[in-house]
Amino acid sequence: MFKEEGNLFEKQLKDAFKPTGAEQESDLFRAISLVFYHNEKIADIYGIYKLLGVEGFVRLIHMLDGKTVRFPEAVELKDAIILAFCFYYREIEGLTWEEVKDKVPFRFSSHTISSKIRSLNTAIRSELTSILKDAFNEGKNEQG
Repeated sequence: MFKEEGNLFEKQLKDAFKPTGAEQESDLFRAISLVFYHNEKIADIYGIYKLLGVEGFVRLIHMLDGKTVRFPEAVELKDAIILAFCFYYREIEGLTWEEVKDKVPFRFSSHTISSKIRSLNTAIRSELTSILKDAFNEGKNEQG
């Protein structure tokens, strides 16, 4: 559980979540789901709790604090991983597409990935330009 309680709420949770059986935990999170979402069929909260444990779950809740989060679909995650591998090998290592295909453990279209890499390069350049302009303009404002 919590190695060190960060606040009173975490201490109270530690006391409330003293070891219980899986069935009791499931019932508790069904009740919490009902309170939050008026739908006891929502199992996502309990699944996340079981994955992270109480301490990780509470820290996640504090970190997100009511924000809406959209998780990628499995295929989106796979596509992002493929793009990251290809970006690294093509843009950083300078490999040919044939060499990239030999290194990346997934099947992909070099034409599609090439287009995504161009788009990513444009977005990175734009974001970096914005960050650097802000940094240098802030420096000018402090000097002058």
